[in-house]
Amino acid sequence: GINGATNATFNLTNATQTISLLPGEYHVYVSVPPCVSANPTVVSPITYCQNSTVSALTATGSGLLWYTTPSNGTGVATLTPSTLNSGNTTYYVTQTAGGCSESSRVPLIVNITAAPVQPTATVTTAPTCVAPTGTITVTAPTGANIRYSKDGLDYTNTSGVFTGLTAGTNYNITAKDISSTCISVVKSVTVPAVPGAPATPQVSVTQATCSVGTATVTVTSDKTGLTFSSNEVDYTNTNGIFTIAAGAAYSITAKNA
Repeated sequence: GINGATNATFNLTNATQTISLLPGEYHVYVSVPPCVSANPTVVSPITYCQNSTVSALTATGSGLLWYTTPSNGTGVATLTPSTLNSGNTTYYVTQTAGGCSESSRVPLIVNITAAPVQPTATVTTAPTCVAPTGTITVTAPTGANIRYSKDGLDYTNTSGVFTGLTAGTNYNITAKDISSTCISVVKSVTVPAVPGAPATPQVSVTQATCSVGTATVTVTSDKTGLTFSSNEVDYTNTNGIFTIAAGAAYSITAKNA
């Protein structure tokens, strides 16, 4: 037998231990407890803007698995957080390395900072033949930290009013919170094209007579919203009817808005 052992099995009490054995045949069985992988290393918390495009979460380790709950569930090799809604979400990651079992779940907090709401923006001045540029006005969101852009690059506009815009052009209006640097989703607004010149008006004349010394000129058109002139300067006539002196020559023109 083994000196000091009263049973067929016994436990070594030290990592190094001397045992006195009598002559004979012995069988030594070693039981090694299972090892557990060390925890992976994470950087937490991390912050993104709402509606931004982000990459998959990362951690330092091997054999990583990501979870959305602190226990249970099935891990995935990659996990990309959603930025659709603002707020805080905790994800979890484990490591399996060196032939050991899976580590504990390590939390990683993702903060999603609210972005400004999608702008409310409309064309407030449409191009005309006289003034061929347009104006877009943003009425929301507003605030001391809000800046506006029509191209996603220049955020120096504080009024929300964009003037001198090219007719027939689409503009992507966004709002930016300069305190968080988060940017809203795009509001697409198109400045209308410059209206085309109206067709040549149709003119009918009621000639002067011996008893009536003036003639009546009546202008008609298939277009609405026209104003008319007999001298190409004064376009205050809206009904297209002119009373003119007999024998005089006039140039009748029509103008749209």
